[in-house]
Amino acid sequence: MMKEKVPCIVYPLLHDYAEGMKLELPTILTGIYLHGSICLNEFHERRSDVDLITVVNRPIQPTELEQIIRLHERLKKKYELYARLEEQFTCEGIISGSLLGIDGVFPRFAEGMFRGCTNGYIDSTALWLLKKQGIALYGKPISELNLKVSWQEVIDTMKFNLHTYWTGKVKDRGLYMHEEWIEFGVLTLCRIIYTLEHQSIVPKRQAGEFALNFCSNEWNLIIAEALRIREAMHEESFFASVEARADAAQAFIRYGISYCNNRYGLLRRETSES
Repeated sequence: MMKEKVPCIVYPLLHDYAEGMKLELPTILTGIYLHGSICLNEFHERRSDVDLITVVNRPIQPTELEQIIRLHERLKKKYELYARLEEQFTCEGIISGSLLGIDGVFPRFAEGMFRGCTNGYIDSTALWLLKKQGIALYGKPISELNLKVSWQEVIDTMKFNLHTYWTGKVKDRGLYMHEEWIEFGVLTLCRIIYTLEHQSIVPKRQAGEFALNFCSNEWNLIIAEALRIREAMHEESFFASVEARADAAQAFIRYGISYCNNRYGLLRRETSES
């Protein structure tokens, strides 16, 4: 394990996970890899997830799934940080593009819980980060994984997120009464804008700081509020009420969706054809 690249607070959890997996699945485990904020040198102790991709050489069998779940339960009891672990199992053939996903055989864990099994598909943004800046905790170097992902696939993922996730979430005002959704929503849209402008992926903090200068001044207050929540919870809000802040967050997210649509042609097909 590349200890020097892993935050000290995260290392014991990842070490125990890797050692446990090697003991539980010695014949099928081929690699354990980090992507996400840790690889961007922006792990935030209060906010960031611990993003893992675990690679095996064949689909997981029912008895093996039981072993994996038991290992996760042990880690959950031992580490408070376990609740921030986001893990997806897959196999090398899927991430290299030589094998299609196989329904219901690759477990996923998130927010401290087993979330069922998937076909092993890995989001293009996660694959891109893994390919460019990932950390190998166990197994072959990332350069030898033959990861199949293009920048266009990252853009397609951004489009999908805008039109299937954020266009729905922005309608729910109740979400934005909570600070975590202010930080998550506003800074995620900042990061999407940055990604499209610069063709690279950066941490949320850096994306927010970019947006303060890039976007119109009318959005500065809500962007600064999102950065405040992420970096300095003890400071007072820039808004007089949670209602005003929620309205500003929703307005900014709508602006971000519209900006990306208009500047980068990310309109839905049915819209462009109508």
